[in-house]
Amino acid sequence: MRVLACCGIASVSARWVAIVLFLLEGFGVWGVVLGWVVGDLVGVALYTVGVSRLRVWDGFTPNLGAFLSVLLRFSLPLYIASLVNFLFSYYDRAVVLAFLPLSDVGVYDVVGKVFGVFVSVTVPFSSALFPYYGSAYGRGERDLIGSAVGRASKYSALVFAPLALGLFSVSRPVLALFAGEGYEGGAAVLSILSLFALVYSVSPALSNLLLIYGRTLTVLLLSLVSVGVSLAALPLLWRFGLCGLAVVKGLSMLSSFVLSLWVLSGVVGLRFDGRALLKIFCSAAVMALAVLLVERVWYSAFLLPFYVVVGAAVYALSLRFLSVLDDQDALLLERVFGARVASIARKLLYRRGAAGAC
Repeated sequence: MRVLACCGIASVSARWVAIVLFLLEGFGVWGVVLGWVVGDLVGVALYTVGVSRLRVWDGFTPNLGAFLSVLLRFSLPLYIASLVNFLFSYYDRAVVLAFLPLSDVGVYDVVGKVFGVFVSVTVPFSSALFPYYGSAYGRGERDLIGSAVGRASKYSALVFAPLALGLFSVSRPVLALFAGEGYEGGAAVLSILSLFALVYSVSPALSNLLLIYGRTLTVLLLSLVSVGVSLAALPLLWRFGLCGLAVVKGLSMLSSFVLSLWVLSGVVGLRFDGRALLKIFCSAAVMALAVLLVERVWYSAFLLPFYVVVGAAVYALSLRFLSVLDDQDALLLERVFGARVASIARKLLYRRGAAGAC
């Protein structure tokens, strides 16, 4: 994972350095294109070197025809699904441009960028779980995957549930502070998307499982179904404007998550800690209500850091009161962050005599 992260950082850095240099040399738009090419080439070179050092091909002499056939059967549905998802990720902006006033285009674009930042935060968590799931599948430890999903879903919910509901509660000051007061009208749209974003509290723990089990055709079908749900709900756009479009996009996310959960429950045998997840969602909801109450009494976009501190404090107290974390969580904190951080977390998040109550 460390090598993967280094290759990614180097590729992105090379891309933007090349873009800046080409623009300074007067290449214009072509400079941006060439910068992307340079960054991708650097990435390919680094990944190639990294893979070659793993010596995964030693003693491996594949039948080229059979190898390519298997590779195409596995990857072709993924290529189609990626194309569908790419087009689908931009169709909402085209719909806004076609059916709503131009002023709504700018508002929705800003809201989309803010929401995109939240979604991007969930990606590293999914990527970190991929090699663990893959190694367990390769060893034939299928039961271990099911139990690991339960533990991973708890940790993803601990992080992303408060982020989703936190964004819901501070959508107005976030847009006002980072985009200007003229974009505060998009607060309702961002709030709706943030509520539907609660699916990301659990979905990172499920990401890539269908790939590991070779269900690439299922991945494609799920992409097509989510697009179908979105198109079926499109009349909400004409009735409710941007808020209706947010609901359409949210229904698409929700349907994709529910169907993925249904398929994986038959493939993996998922085992969630329902009691812990319920406590986490309750803690995040209390946090959001507390922040909304503070905003109601004392609102200013410049008080956004204060709202964040209030939300974090209320969330921590709620976790402590409900005894969400157990002894295994404390042990994991100590292994990952060290004894000092684990000791602070115990004092803040644990109640005496309640550890392990979950």
